[in-house]
Amino acid sequence: MKFSKINNFDLIRLFAAIQVVIGHSVHHLGVELVLYDYFLRYFPGVPIFFFVSGYLISSAYKRSPDIRSYAFNRIVRIYPALLVCLLVTLAFVLFNQQIDFSLLALSKWLVAQATVGQFYNPDFLRGYGVGVINGSLWTIPVELQFYILAPLIYLFVERFKANSKWFILLVLISFVVVNQVYGLYFTTVEHRGVINKLFGVTFLPFVYYFILGVIVQTYSEQVISWVKGRFVTFLLLHLVLANVMEVSGFITYGSYLTPILVVTLSLLVISAAYSMPSLSEKMLNRNDISYGVYIYHMLWVNFVIDLDLSSIYKFSLVIVLTLLSGILSWRLIERPSLSFKRKAFAENKV
Repeated sequence: MKFSKINNFDLIRLFAAIQVVIGHSVHHLGVELVLYDYFLRYFPGVPIFFFVSGYLISSAYKRSPDIRSYAFNRIVRIYPALLVCLLVTLAFVLFNQQIDFSLLALSKWLVAQATVGQFYNPDFLRGYGVGVINGSLWTIPVELQFYILAPLIYLFVERFKANSKWFILLVLISFVVVNQVYGLYFTTVEHRGVINKLFGVTFLPFVYYFILGVIVQTYSEQVISWVKGRFVTFLLLHLVLANVMEVSGFITYGSYLTPILVVTLSLLVISAAYSMPSLSEKMLNRNDISYGVYIYHMLWVNFVIDLDLSSIYKFSLVIVLTLLSGILSWRLIERPSLSFKRKAFAENKV
């Protein structure tokens, strides 16, 4: 069975990014949103991103397993927009007279942000805004680790899917346990030491989302045939189960939500991707602004947090500025970079 390449993943990623924006705004700006409290928080953006990444990256590698082109494509997708975001962040730092820093401290921070240490937040930024100038970028090094591991994970799943499905399941469950133990016991204040923090920006607590995406992609024809056209069914299933689990004391939101909800959320994502599959193209016209929305939003949260405005006005300002940043990032940086990627490898084939 063949399925069309037309899908709603651009729209799903944008939803995930906006969910993160709203969640951080609720937390840091004190805005009260019924829509978030009773609906959006049950669809955590980071697990969605990691699952979708596993699904799409493994599919891309399956179509073109050349390591050189694979690595180049991943770099071009991540770094051009990220480096421009860093320049914007640097402007925030330089033009804020309340931020005091040495040239050495600034240089260390810049090197970390421009490479693989986006989680690093120096002392001179602790007094600005929420205390971390762009804390959402902790997911970038995790995602980069996924990219490195993706060919190995894909080959592992392909190798054992025929005769050793239980072994794949055992490995997946092992990483589920790592996620749950770390989330329950090692993210609390008394356990927030340097080693635990560093462990939290490795692939280990989150790789099961990515592996689950790879597994679903491996069996995509069967999964899609089962969930396609049943979006409302899986939406209601996830919401009902989330409320039942929450009443029972389980974690139902964030990056460490209870595994059964990860399963229903993943099925919901695939159902959303292939039910009314042209919806994303009609709404977004192939403009994938989700990455820009994600990497810029905390800059604007930090910018508005001390303004003499009500929380709802601050929130509205964050939404407008974040969407504008995402649009500009896509049109001026990301889309041209992706065009260069296609052009570069087209020329190499001549």
